[in-house]
Amino acid sequence: MHGLFSESTELLKELFEILLAHPLEETYENEIHPAFLDIIKQLSSLDAQLIKNARYLEDFQPIIRIFICGETKDDDLAMAEMPGFCTSDLKVPVFSHYSLPIQNINQDAIERNISIFNLHRLGLVNTDYFEKIIEPEAYKPLYDEVVRSEVYKKASVEAEAKGFHVGLTRGYTSPTAFGRRFYKVLLSS
Repeated sequence: MHGLFSESTELLKELFEILLAHPLEETYENEIHPAFLDIIKQLSSLDAQLIKNARYLEDFQPIIRIFICGETKDDDLAMAEMPGFCTSDLKVPVFSHYSLPIQNINQDAIERNISIFNLHRLGLVNTDYFEKIIEPEAYKPLYDEVVRSEVYKKASVEAEAKGFHVGLTRGYTSPTAFGRRFYKVLLSS
């Protein structure tokens, strides 16, 4: 790496500059949290792209968790067009937070997974696999991506070797109030 502000981290440099410029503006005097500087220091370039280009601090984003599952109960009728969503009580997670790729950015599922974990760790997003607030149809592009992935294929081989099958469960990320404020101060202008 060529230092903190290499070409691949230009967005992070921009965030630092915006944060340093805001104290001069009365509009943001009560909006800037002291932790914002530390958060920017802990963002990767991909984290920043999830925030800016994939709207992770603006809206709910679908994610899928991959499991090795036991016997499946009745399928969720709303997910009938996407077989394989696991309704079994026996689930062993093998990959969490599978998300769609960001266009024009070179990254893989593992890198996106790490970024979502980091955004969650920093208090910018929540992740949830229990509530069902995103319409099932919104998962179709992500589902198609998952079942073509090497992660899914590897999990399938592992599951079959143990007499189980691979299952999926849908989830989502949602911006926290803190994450929305971070976005408002640094990126919404």
